[in-house]
Amino acid sequence: MRFLIVPLTGLLIILAVAFPASHGSADDDAMTPADELVIDLAPRQIDIRAQFSGAEMLIFAAIDPEILGGSASEAPRKADVVIAVRGPARDTVVRRKERRFGIWVNATSVTFADVAGFYALLTNRPLSDISDGATGIIEKLGLSDLINGDETGEQDPEREAFHDGLIREMRKSGLHLVDEMGVEVMGGRLIRAGFTVPAAVPVGLFEAEVLVFVDGALAARGTVDLDVGKIGIERAVYDFAQTRPALYGIVAVIIALLAGWFAGSVSGKR
Repeated sequence: MRFLIVPLTGLLIILAVAFPASHGSADDDAMTPADELVIDLAPRQIDIRAQFSGAEMLIFAAIDPEILGGSASEAPRKADVVIAVRGPARDTVVRRKERRFGIWVNATSVTFADVAGFYALLTNRPLSDISDGATGIIEKLGLSDLINGDETGEQDPEREAFHDGLIREMRKSGLHLVDEMGVEVMGGRLIRAGFTVPAAVPVGLFEAEVLVFVDGALAARGTVDLDVGKIGIERAVYDFAQTRPALYGIVAVIIALLAGWFAGSVSGKR
């Protein structure tokens, strides 16, 4: 089924380029409306089972030929593409371990608010080669980092060290990805990008935002959602833990005690 979805998605994108949709008016902040960009994601939903080991994702988009200009005597302008994928936000505590009395213990800690559970930034070439304006727009939209904002608003070297440690650990788990050659622009109008969703991905609603820059200025943008959720017994256990955490903890302790008692009984009989 997966191999069938991708060709069908590509066909829809090609049809969208051949028959572009009509456009609406510009929004309040002068950003180009999203209907100038046709986007699709394959697959649109990820189901996590016990044997889940990750998933490969593909993003397709079609650029409206009108924003590229061009005529019989003039070639169309080239587009640059930036794609940001963010997972559900959550508060994250980063702890520093220190050796005390011969053992490693958790010492100081910093809490970061609104940390994306997954973050990927993909471009067709380095951001520094697109334009300074493109970098500024990405920062304004909150897409330049996995953290939406620092509640203190201060540049604290100690806090920055914890921030770097958070990114380092997320990269090890595959939850933080930056690929400045991860987007392919085919024929000047068709966009294709791929990325891997790791096994440690959190559940929830993900958002992929695609930005198209022409001559360094934002020309089009659009978003598409990705739903990541558990199914089967994993879903039931997850819902139980989220809705009744205290009861879930009690049941977990009881199960652990019974398992220990059973293991002790079996080994005692031997």
